[in-house]
Amino acid sequence: MSTNLRQSFRLKLCVTLFCVSIVTFLIIFAMSGYLSYLEEKSDVNDLVNAKLDYAIRSLDEELTVTETATVNLSGVLTSPLVTQRPDSIMSLFRHFLQDNPHVQGVAMGYEPGVVNNDPRGCAPYVMRENNKFTQHNLALIKDYRNADWYKTTKECGKPYWSEPFVETNGTIIISYCLPIQRGGSTIGVLAVDLAHIAVNNHVTF
Repeated sequence: MSTNLRQSFRLKLCVTLFCVSIVTFLIIFAMSGYLSYLEEKSDVNDLVNAKLDYAIRSLDEELTVTETATVNLSGVLTSPLVTQRPDSIMSLFRHFLQDNPHVQGVAMGYEPGVVNNDPRGCAPYVMRENNKFTQHNLALIKDYRNADWYKTTKECGKPYWSEPFVETNGTIIISYCLPIQRGGSTIGVLAVDLAHIAVNNHVTF
């Protein structure tokens, strides 16, 4: 009788140890899987944050480069060496676009009478389209002086970035607008356009 009791006890002990081992293994396996999930999730978050930081730095650098280029262009436009004629200004703009491939277009709206004493004003505009340049004098198409890029810049009297808007070709654009002064008075507004695709191979607006 005592032998059977011993065998029964040993069997129960073995079964209990076996069950404990299984439960322990399952707990360890579950914890390992959970920790792996947390580590993978952390790696994904780190990767996303790194890409986002890179995109923000790239965009910030693109905007800074554009601001500097626009200021430099404004200095050329006000130089006495530049002939104040629409064709001469458009030629200058084409060279500017060639030197700044991230820029979609550039316009200069003058106050009436500044160029050729034309009371309608003058607004040379050159835009990049499919590796070619199209150009217009906006003064012959519409009253550009009521457009936000011109009116708002003239009223605030300082450079600013416009809100995104849709260009005539369907491209989403933001513009860096800069008032141009001569002799203490504003003679016009310079606007440099960035397309969301051109600006960002990294981020879209």
